[in-house]
Parts: sequence; structure tokens; C-alpha cells
Amino acid sequence: MTSLIINEEAITVSLTFIEKVLTYRKNIVIPLSQVRGATEDPTFMNESLIIRFSGAIGVPGLFSYGLFAKRGDRIFSIWRRGQNVLVLELSDTKWTRIVIGTNDAKALASKINSKLLL
Repeated sequence: MTSLIINEEAITVSLTFIEKVLTYRKNIVIPLSQVRGATEDPTFMNESLIIRFSGAIGVPGLFSYGLFAKRGDRIFSIWRRGQNVLVLELSDTKWTRIVIGTNDAKALASKINSKLLL
């Protein structure tokens, strides 16, 4: 499962080996200056992601890995059914959002948002 490392300057999204293979990406480092906020959103993945870019794979309601487009937003998704959904809202970067499946999205969202207030 994807893990997040949150420090004073950045959020590192640490992908498992299979997630790296499925998304064609390495671990992702996002400076906190590019994060607008984080939310737990259990309904985010109910609607399908519209356009898939190279390296994206997904089945609506089951899983999505890779880069997608939805209503004009570029979304990097690492999620599968049964996980809580954490949505990172970004600015000044190549993606509008990063959607991550975790065990405790609510606690992670609170921790990230508290770092943004400093």
C-alpha cells in the first residue's frame, strides 16, 4: 500500500513496487508550498475517471492507477476498493489532484492540513 512521509517541507508519496510498475512512476515528492489542502473523500471514486493517459489502468469502483482526466482536472490516482480515499489538492504542478488509497485518510488529511497552517 502507498505510504506518505510528511515533514516540514514536503510530502513524499512512497509507492510499492507494483504501484511503480502500474503507474510508470517513481516515488513522488510534493513541496508543501504546492499543496492547497487535503481531504478524506469516500465518494470521490464513485464516478469513473474519464480519460486515461499512457500508463493508466482502472476499473470504475474497483481500482485506478495512473494519470487520468476528470472535468478538466489532471488526477494522479493510486487507489483500490476497500481503501479510504485521501485527496491532495495541488497548485502550480503538473497535476491538479493526487488521489491516494490509505487505511486512515481522515488522520492523514488532518496531519497534512496542520502542516499547511504553519
